[in-house]
Amino acid sequence: MVKSYAWESIAESRVTRVREEELGALKSYCGYLGCLVGAAVQMPSLLLLSALAGHCYLYGAADVEVVFVCLQVLSVLRNTVHQLAASSAQLVAARPPLRRLENFLKEPEAPRLPGRVPDWVEMWPERSGVLRIQGNFAWNAGGTIALHNLSLEVPQGKLVAVVGEVGAGKSALLLAALGELFPARPGGRVSVPILVH
Repeated sequence: MVKSYAWESIAESRVTRVREEELGALKSYCGYLGCLVGAAVQMPSLLLLSALAGHCYLYGAADVEVVFVCLQVLSVLRNTVHQLAASSAQLVAARPPLRRLENFLKEPEAPRLPGRVPDWVEMWPERSGVLRIQGNFAWNAGGTIALHNLSLEVPQGKLVAVVGEVGAGKSALLLAALGELFPARPGGRVSVPILVH
């Protein structure tokens, strides 16, 4: 499609812009992660120095016993700080997928749910008939029309091939037949014999 309409430069500029935004986000992420890991690696040494300096300030000079006790306590803290840094990096990396998952789960449900048929889908109890799809259909309620002025009738026992370019609406047509697209103005109607299911 891009090649046939000579849209290479437009497509390249859009992909380049998106890629630059992605690289900028990755650079920021790596910078923040590097600062976090660097602070976590240096934290035990800073804790040791601050603990010894505080002890010397409050109690005078530190003897060997105090230094060894501080070293043991801070070695335990070092492992905890390393684990905290690793888990923080994983939390930062998990934020974008969690946001995408949250947006997906907040999307409105498909119009056809188990045990419930939408108003614009008519189910025929008899085991013969014609599959009819008429009208306009959209992916979302009140959204942009995906199928315009559709008028399709498929009699029982007929073999039908749906052929078209990428993005022509083949999958949308099948979803409309299943009742999973929303009717758009001025309206859409699907008549489905139970035999189809």
